[in-house]
Amino acid sequence: MSDHFQSLTEQGSPAEQGDKRTKSVLLLTERNACHAVGVLRYLERADAKIPSELYEFTAGLLEAKEDKKAGRPLCPYLKAFGFCKDKRFCPNRHHINPEIDTPKKLSNHALPVCGYIKIIPFYISNATNYFGRIVDKHVDLYASLNAEMKRYFEDPSNKTTVEKVEKFGLYGLAEETLFHR
Repeated sequence: MSDHFQSLTEQGSPAEQGDKRTKSVLLLTERNACHAVGVLRYLERADAKIPSELYEFTAGLLEAKEDKKAGRPLCPYLKAFGFCKDKRFCPNRHHINPEIDTPKKLSNHALPVCGYIKIIPFYISNATNYFGRIVDKHVDLYASLNAEMKRYFEDPSNKTTVEKVEKFGLYGLAEETLFHR
């Protein structure tokens, strides 16, 4: 007991020790990469200073983990609120996949790709899934005119150069893939 007391008195009081603090050193390698996300969460909860290398390392791990979820359905929190409460533990995917996430054709009437559509909602399950009836479709006349001009001028026989510009003449100007009147 006296040896223990003597070693404590030799060290001095905390004020005499100055700024001597204990430090923890943690080594992470690719071999134990599965623990990196857990270490990051622990450091975030402890409000510790997190090195940028750990963020970069775990970002790559989380991206690879997200790529494995490609066959899973889209996260319901992401669909309902626009964000997921915790991407790290959510079993569903958080990236939009155009092959899976396009609307399904339920009838032989095609939905317009542009313009305004008025619907009467019957049942709303979340922000992106709802059931309703289409009441009115307003077609954007400028978009349909632009599509017709593109189809017409894509034919090389309809493209002729003009030597002299006449007053009140109608001409088309090609600018890459766009056509202007």
